[in-house]
Amino acid sequence: DLRRLQRRSSMRKKCVILGCGYVGTAVARNWLADGHEVWGVSRNSDTLAQIEHDSFYPVVADVDTAEWHAQVPSSPAIVLNCVSTAGPGIEGYRKSYIGGNHSVLDWARAGNPERIVYTGSTAVYPFTDGREVWEDDAGGEDLAESGKLVLESEKMLLQDPEIGDRCTVLRLAGIYGPSRHHLLDAVKRSNGVLPGRGDYFLNLIFLDDIVSAVDAVWHSPIAGGKAYNLADETPPTKEEMVSWLAERIGCTAPKFDPEAMDGRRMRVNRAGGSPNRRVKIDRIKQDTGWSPKYRSFRDGFEKIGL
Repeated sequence: DLRRLQRRSSMRKKCVILGCGYVGTAVARNWLADGHEVWGVSRNSDTLAQIEHDSFYPVVADVDTAEWHAQVPSSPAIVLNCVSTAGPGIEGYRKSYIGGNHSVLDWARAGNPERIVYTGSTAVYPFTDGREVWEDDAGGEDLAESGKLVLESEKMLLQDPEIGDRCTVLRLAGIYGPSRHHLLDAVKRSNGVLPGRGDYFLNLIFLDDIVSAVDAVWHSPIAGGKAYNLADETPPTKEEMVSWLAERIGCTAPKFDPEAMDGRRMRVNRAGGSPNRRVKIDRIKQDTGWSPKYRSFRDGFEKIGL
């Protein structure tokens, strides 16, 4: 009715998404459904073309450049920087995360964004012994170079004297959701064998829960200047998850081969150890009231339709 339309119009906000890919597209669709205007910045024009809406404004540019600065509102209600690595190797991390946040800060100092939300990573935790980790456990001399760059990119925002108190970092666990489920794909093509071991913990977060968490920290009066872990609440071992996925698709669970390499092995410490920790989300739950709707990988894969 008219009153509802008028209320929606009065709540209309200008929103900017940098690195508008898998996560950014989902957030953009959520914000558009809420009646906001959204500017999406990405180097991939095909990704931007997937969003067809009168209030969506695509901007083709690399986030680590100044090309997008004049093409988005200078004082939006919120900026979501959810860039992914620009390419393989450490230089891809440096370009996207360090170069990207240099560009964000240059632009933000010249404008006046109300809030900035940055999606970091649980790669800032170098532990390989299965321990529980909270936000204050990040860093350390043993952290791999990629993790150090991610942590440095966080600090660029949070410790900035002009912008820091308007910034929130979400340290994302492994992202999965519709059309993005790497381990399920690996089980399907495994031919009975998976590279590596299955006795370490996987920390995961479903796409829809990332979207709701972005809104939660945006609207929280106390989330500025803080970093939050973002994961579900029941990390399985890789073996447990593989066994469940195999049963759901009707195949025999593949065996793990520690001697094989799959090219995607992630190292979180300088000794080359693989990540093995349980990421705790107490802080974001306490500060914002947010909690994951999909509390385990089983909930998420059932939503996908497995």
